[in-house]
Amino acid sequence: MIINWKPNKLIKIPLHIQILNYFKKMITTGQWVNGERLPSQRELATIFNVNRSTISTVIEELKFKGYIATNGKAGTFISANNLKNLLYNNKYMIDNMLKTGILKRNNEIYREIENLGSKNMINLGQGALDKTLYPKKKMKNLLSEVMNEMDELPYGNKEGEPELIFQIEKIMKNLSVDMDKNKILIVSGATQGLFIVVFGLLSRGSIIKTKLPSYVKSLEVFNAAGLKIDKLSKKINNPSVIYTIPTFHNPTGKVMNSVEREIFINKYASQNPIIEDDVFRDLWYEEEPPQPLKSYQGENIIYINSFSKTISPGLGVGWICADSYIIDKLSEIKHQIDSGTSIINQKLAAKWLESNEYNNNIKHLRKNLKIRRDLVESILNRDFSEIFSWKKPSGGYFFWLKSKDRIKGLKIFKHALKNGLIIYPGDMYGDNNSYKIRIAFSKEAEENIEKGMQILLKTMNELKYGL
Repeated sequence: MIINWKPNKLIKIPLHIQILNYFKKMITTGQWVNGERLPSQRELATIFNVNRSTISTVIEELKFKGYIATNGKAGTFISANNLKNLLYNNKYMIDNMLKTGILKRNNEIYREIENLGSKNMINLGQGALDKTLYPKKKMKNLLSEVMNEMDELPYGNKEGEPELIFQIEKIMKNLSVDMDKNKILIVSGATQGLFIVVFGLLSRGSIIKTKLPSYVKSLEVFNAAGLKIDKLSKKINNPSVIYTIPTFHNPTGKVMNSVEREIFINKYASQNPIIEDDVFRDLWYEEEPPQPLKSYQGENIIYINSFSKTISPGLGVGWICADSYIIDKLSEIKHQIDSGTSIINQKLAAKWLESNEYNNNIKHLRKNLKIRRDLVESILNRDFSEIFSWKKPSGGYFFWLKSKDRIKGLKIFKHALKNGLIIYPGDMYGDNNSYKIRIAFSKEAEENIEKGMQILLKTMNELKYGL
């Protein structure tokens, strides 16, 4: 039994209470296990530098509550009866497992938003589509067609349904990706795709390079996998995996132009595996973005995309495009996780692509999202020119704003919540203690966008002038 703690005699909490709490903590968190023998009372008194009577008081209390038991001359041990305390009364053991497990709960900012429950908030934070932009009628018709054509609901193919793979291969060929050398793996959204790539190909302690700020879910996956996240600099001394969002970056909205993509490929692709996240590609407003990095040099690039931003996140269908040998390994890993993405959703996505409805829907989204983007831009120009600096996004869902008065993004987030508005601070994206926030124009209708921006204006004035 290892004891590397001593009570603090300078605080007001009685010594026996401090020691009692320490014993409980060590037992309930599993650091001292059932059957482990305690030192004698004399030894404990010496270790903690207290009177033996203090230790005797602690021991009696622990016995009474079932944490320890005395076995005659054999000594005092952690008690088997303590299991009841752990699992049914205090639940410390399970709680400790949850805290130390590989995958963590959402970060504190997400939890703060979740705790708001059903409060009437305007949401300029979440990167999702407004329900009025969801193609409900067409989705219902296509789903009916899918169900009429199916006689059973099997697991489906390991790499994905052939008709969907065929349609996605056409998409990738149109993006100038050589599909003779590459294969497609269907996944349950881009985040699962990233999860499979990271956990399948990288080991704990590996270095992953990315530009910060970066997509919040990517950072959560990297942390869960035990990767070392490092900023992508002009020079990489050792080969490292690189994660990048070259088209309508989340959260900044930036787009690598063609020259920047060629420079990026020439600098990094020969020695470093690259994960390319391209989920916003189709949501451009004035000018189509350059071809993906995968089309410039495909061998070391693992391409990830999905329909979550262009149809619905609830569809839960995405894909990975990579060299055949990589896909063969990743498909085995995915098969261990879920035995295949929903076959209904895959066939539904294939229906979208087989018809011209997908292209029609994209045009509809571009038109309506552009209206909302222009609305936000006009409000920013009118009311926020002295408050924020920003660049007008040419696609995607977001504005990336920087406070000119150097007000921390986290402070803006917390104050905006009190005023009934959700925005996301830069801290969520690895831009800790920055003066930046992300606002989304995709989630709310135009009327609520205007209301939300007025709340943001009120929030910034209150923070600046103490109103």
